[in-house]
Amino acid sequence: MRADLMTWAVSWMLTYALHSSLLLGGAWLASRRLVRGSAARDLLWKAALIGGLVTATIQVGLGFQSLGGALAIRMSPVEAAPPARAALAPAATAEAGWQGLLPSGGAPEKAAPLPRAERPPSPILPKPASLVAAAPAESPALLPDWILPAGIALWASLALVLSALYVGQRLRALSRIGPRRQLSDGRLLDMLDALRRGAGIRRIVRLTAAPGLTSPVALGHNEIALPEAALTELDPEQQRSMLAHELAHLERHDPAWLTVGCVLERVFFFQPLNRRARVAIQEAAEYLCDDWAVHRTGSGVSLATCLVKVAEWVDTPNPIPLAGMAERRSQLVTRIHRLIEGRVMPASPRSIWLLAGLVAIVGITALAAPGVTAATLQQAVQDTSKAKAPSADSTASDTTSRTWLRGEINANMRAEMARARLDIRRATLEAEKGAMSGQMRALRAQLDAERTLSPAPVAAIAPKVEAELARANAVLAGAMARAPRPPRPPRPPRWRHNRQGDSTSIAVPALIAALKDNDVEVRRAAVQSLSNFDDPRAIPGFIDALHDSDPEVRGSAASALGGFEDRRAIPGLIGLLKDQNKDVREAALSSLGSFPGEIPVEALVQALGDPDPEVRAAALGLASRRSDDDKPADPQVVQAVTNLIADPNADVRSEAAEALSSLNLKEAPAGLLAAAKDKNPDVRQHVAEALGAIRDPRAVPSLRDLIQDSNADVRESAVNALGEIRDRAALEALVGALKSPDAAVRRQAAEELGQRDEE
Repeated sequence: MRADLMTWAVSWMLTYALHSSLLLGGAWLASRRLVRGSAARDLLWKAALIGGLVTATIQVGLGFQSLGGALAIRMSPVEAAPPARAALAPAATAEAGWQGLLPSGGAPEKAAPLPRAERPPSPILPKPASLVAAAPAESPALLPDWILPAGIALWASLALVLSALYVGQRLRALSRIGPRRQLSDGRLLDMLDALRRGAGIRRIVRLTAAPGLTSPVALGHNEIALPEAALTELDPEQQRSMLAHELAHLERHDPAWLTVGCVLERVFFFQPLNRRARVAIQEAAEYLCDDWAVHRTGSGVSLATCLVKVAEWVDTPNPIPLAGMAERRSQLVTRIHRLIEGRVMPASPRSIWLLAGLVAIVGITALAAPGVTAATLQQAVQDTSKAKAPSADSTASDTTSRTWLRGEINANMRAEMARARLDIRRATLEAEKGAMSGQMRALRAQLDAERTLSPAPVAAIAPKVEAELARANAVLAGAMARAPRPPRPPRPPRWRHNRQGDSTSIAVPALIAALKDNDVEVRRAAVQSLSNFDDPRAIPGFIDALHDSDPEVRGSAASALGGFEDRRAIPGLIGLLKDQNKDVREAALSSLGSFPGEIPVEALVQALGDPDPEVRAAALGLASRRSDDDKPADPQVVQAVTNLIADPNADVRSEAAEALSSLNLKEAPAGLLAAAKDKNPDVRQHVAEALGAIRDPRAVPSLRDLIQDSNADVRESAVNALGEIRDRAALEALVGALKSPDAAVRRQAAEELGQRDEE
């Protein structure tokens, strides 16, 4: 009895492994090439997941013989003679091996050989020459009898351990969620009841909230659990879409299917395609629940914005899959795209057709797929003897019949073993042929796809793409007029501190006269003292001091003139831009900041090319203040500033990127786009800010790369910049940022998408 149960278990397990591989492999190929709809994929993967269990039970448990036949696996008993000995003494081995089939009277008597004419003809057909020539045909390869029982024991142990781990993970996940309280919010309960009655769902659905939840989930048969944030941070339309989505999970029994998939994935761990089936069923469920919610609420945009908010809450995925709204972050982007594009969602198929399709797939597999049988050599011999041996009454006294019986059984056994080897070889060749055919079809499809990617089809669909883009922008952004940039506040002059007046009217004239003294120390002291007086009478003296032979006097005079904002000083300050002392040039640029609109372009371009990095940085600040908010900057200035993006000094590169953001550019210069890969994080941050200010759609790929930057400030600036660009590509990049492992990036992306929806 124990041996029969063991061989049955081995046969069932091997048949399940074969059938599940056929079903799940076929579902995988069909979902990649043929089946596109979410409902059809859901049916296909569910049928493949449970089909192997059903078909193996039908064929092995009920003894059903399929059209594909059966693959036989024989286990060698311990007391059986080795093949080499049987080959050396075939007559003796055959005599000893078949005594169990003879009557109880004992061993048969040896009879004299009959004449050739009186011997009965053998009913066995001659074997093919290839089998006759093959030496192993007399003794097929057999597995030791302990291998399969040991494999069953090992499988049972691992399945039990993995199942226990799954139960433990589920209990820990529920414990981490925390205690669930029953919601008494009448508004949410009314929404849920209206959705339930509209869908024809009769059972009562519980609505709870838990502090540890980060995403709404459907639990069990009739419970929807919400995070606390869903009660306060979602508007009524978003809450209604959220409840409709989770109610669809309960209506489709998705929590039960996920549990079944997880259990099968662990119990039958030797079948890796079970995990792929569970993931595919979970993905299809999210799409189908989105469609169901849109049909019930009438708005895909509200569900999309709800998903964006939920993605902001989700930090780390659960260790076990749940029927949640945003559990699979990798799928979230595609779902949001489907919802915001405004396409008509397909209606839910009738359940009767789904059930009929599932039964058809399972029935075809049970009818046509081959099975696997496992038995010991003694069991095979007994089965064969029961089918072929004559009755005991007719053979007990006839030695000739017993001899004929032995020869027939031996020949049938050899033929059966040869057929088993041929069946296994044929199945192996068919599997290799199927794999090669799949690869050829994949290569052929790839070649066809490459042939279709020509300019003509792209040009043909370009108007449709533009129309779709306009419609999506109208839904999400509304009027996308560029908001005016606030004017840059003027930089306060550093020389205004400690100013005082000349109350005696004696000090200022004396100091002005001292500016022409022959002693350089006197001139230095005079110009420093005059800088402390806010007296316009000193302006001519400062202007004359711009031509002093001492660089310190020239620099101090230039700094002092910036505080008076007198246009008479402009020519002298511009002349100092060619001074040989870098401090003097820097002081002149600082004072010229009071007259940004009156500086000649040639002088500014010359200062931007100064050999000293500090002077170049000061000139960049002057260039940004010189720009007019209503007019684009001069092309020469733009080119000079762009050249400094590649400056050897990192501070200059940062200032150049910041200056480009204030030059009212319509297109981002190529140098600015290339600077997105600068090795300095401050430069990359200023580049991102400049790209956001320019709002050029060509900058989206560079900003998308900066979202993955190693510096947190750079990532945040890149997300903000994408929010400023009103383009479909920028929208897709923001949606993609919801998958970022950085919680700050996800939160910022969600805020930017929310602002787009409010416009």
